Amino acid sequence: MSEHAQTVADAAQAAYFRLRLLHERCDLAAMLAKHTKGLTRCMTERDMRPMSDIRRHIRTIERELQSIDRMVEALDDRFPDQAATTESEPTRRRA
Repeated sequence: MSEHAQTVADAAQAAYFRLRLLHERCDLAAMLAKHTKGLTRCMTERDMRPMSDIRRHIRTIERELQSIDRMVEALDDRFPDQAATTESEPTRRRA
């Protein structure tokens, strides 16, 4: 495979993974919003039992979001042209 073909293939793969990561980030952000809403409800109703579990889930999701952000940033640094050509935020799928 020629060097140019390899470069094009690498860029296409980076664009695919960048978009896939952004979709995953969107799903996690929705999950974070759901858990945050649940935590707020528990605090309002003074239901302390599930709060520690919800907080743990929130921290886990926040770490996953940070990890995805780092991966997207690394792809953008390595393939700056692809950052401009792929969607910056995926369209949220409606259930």
